[in-house]
Amino acid sequence: MPRPSRHEDRAAVATAVSVRAYCLSILENGRLEQKLQPPAPGLEDSGGEPLFIDAPAREGELVPLPGAGSLPAIHELTAVEARVRCLQRFAHHELMAIELFAWALLAWPDAPRRLRRGWLAVLVDEQRHLRLYLCLLYTSPSPRDATSHRVCRRLLERGGGG
Repeated sequence: MPRPSRHEDRAAVATAVSVRAYCLSILENGRLEQKLQPPAPGLEDSGGEPLFIDAPAREGELVPLPGAGSLPAIHELTAVEARVRCLQRFAHHELMAIELFAWALLAWPDAPRRLRRGWLAVLVDEQRHLRLYLCLLYTSPSPRDATSHRVCRRLLERGGGG
């Protein structure tokens, strides 16, 4: 996952006056900064025709690579590289969730209003999760690494369970 820039482009979200336009900005723009932009307050949600996007736009390091392989085993998490692989995979999972909820909001414009508000709230929550994973990825190595080593060592010593 690419490192988010310090100067996020908020112009596209500021011009999105509807849930539909906001979701399109997430799915049609391949930049991470755009996918992480929170919705403007008070977005209009009048529905419209169902819209199906085949695949979200992805630029650079956001383009998934084939053959990602399996996640490291618990005993491998003592290595920083293994923890980084896990964080990258988890971050990608959050990115896909953001895109999935944007897609759902476009595909089912006539879903009950309360459900649509819930989908938008979950989308925002997934953005927060992705920011947290990116923070961990781009602040390592850090004092947290020592804590991670201790947590992993305890898991190994106790046979799991933390």
